[in-house]
Amino acid sequence: MKTVPWRRSRSALLSPTLVVSLIASLTVPHLAAAADPIPGTRQVVVVDLSKDDKTNAEIAIALRESLAAHRDAAGQNDYAVADINAALNTGGEGRDRQNAATAKGLFAAGKAAFDGKDYQEAADQLQSARDLYESCLAVVDGDAADVFGKVALALAEARLLAKDKSGAQEAFRQAAFFGATSALGSDAQAAYDAVKGAVVKLPKKALELTSAPPFAEVFLDGRPQGITPLTLDSVSVGVHILTFSKPGYERVTARVEVAPDKASRHEVKLPAARRKLILDALRPKLEAEVQAAVTPGSGSWGRGGDSLAELGTLFRTETVLLTRASGEPGAKTLELWLFHVPTQRLVSTHTRTFDWTTPNPAAIASAVAKTVEVDWVAKLGGEVKETEVTDEPGITSKWWFWTLIGVAVAGGVTGAVLATGGDTAPPPFSKDAGTGALVLRF
Repeated sequence: MKTVPWRRSRSALLSPTLVVSLIASLTVPHLAAAADPIPGTRQVVVVDLSKDDKTNAEIAIALRESLAAHRDAAGQNDYAVADINAALNTGGEGRDRQNAATAKGLFAAGKAAFDGKDYQEAADQLQSARDLYESCLAVVDGDAADVFGKVALALAEARLLAKDKSGAQEAFRQAAFFGATSALGSDAQAAYDAVKGAVVKLPKKALELTSAPPFAEVFLDGRPQGITPLTLDSVSVGVHILTFSKPGYERVTARVEVAPDKASRHEVKLPAARRKLILDALRPKLEAEVQAAVTPGSGSWGRGGDSLAELGTLFRTETVLLTRASGEPGAKTLELWLFHVPTQRLVSTHTRTFDWTTPNPAAIASAVAKTVEVDWVAKLGGEVKETEVTDEPGITSKWWFWTLIGVAVAGGVTGAVLATGGDTAPPPFSKDAGTGALVLRF
């Protein structure tokens, strides 16, 4: 197996369509916004206090999936699981997330060019989008396989209509690896069906995957496969995209080629997240606080402490679920503690023992339900809902947006003087009497 270096993205054409689409990427929801808070859901951070081993990593993944899938009595999602990787990698994932946002704009530009029947420009924009998505697939919001697959299919159809048959075949093959489905023209659909039929018949080879440190979750072409060290027994020959994710470490994306004549191997090193040491220092303190919280007469019974408050600050959350799995696979014990950070109260706790000789997600889902199905108002004695996110008109519909644009253009010199002034601290803003409005004087 050889690791294929990233292709340098072809320069995107700075057409009016692209400019508008890039602006739109800043002012409209993401292409896949599953990671965005849903109004009415409670944001919760899950922190695992278990020993680092493969079985416990599997349980932790199943637990987060069960919590994200949990529904209230009305059948609606009531918890949104926060992405602790993003918080721990503050700044470290900035470039990848920026690339994902740019790729979204390029995808929109490519679709617009396609609708305008400029197929060559559409192919250029969509190829740039695909290349960027390949490099940052680990941080794409929502279903990464679905997002990438749609881009690959759109690229394939644009290339086909631009008379680039070999390029279309390559993009169709990649879309097939991702299991992509999307509405296509009749000619493109026929070509895609033929490629999918050929992909099914491709030789299959083993792919051995390891990571340093071990026990990282692996995604092949956007779909979860298991925990490293891992051997995938039947991977189609060709180029695939691997992503590796482990809490406390940077997420890594790699483009690899599975050779037809031998088993393939790939090892990846996961750099520690920028703020991993902060979480590591909190873990033993959290263990002690949990023990005190569940011990009657301890003085901290039913409550967390300073470390819980620090955890809430680190992840900017009001709700924390601490978990710990222990024991042998045949008799695993899972302990769950649900805390409300502002009051430091232990809202709910549950312990469950189950067999994990083979994965048992039903047991995890049951334990999660027992823990999180609580009456928050009754537990805390008042209104305790998270601040809800409401949909507002886009930024460009605000009167002050265009006012600020005008001020930025007309008052650039004034702004530069203010920005480079020698004041160590700005003076307090004046308030208009009786209204509370801020008065800015230049």
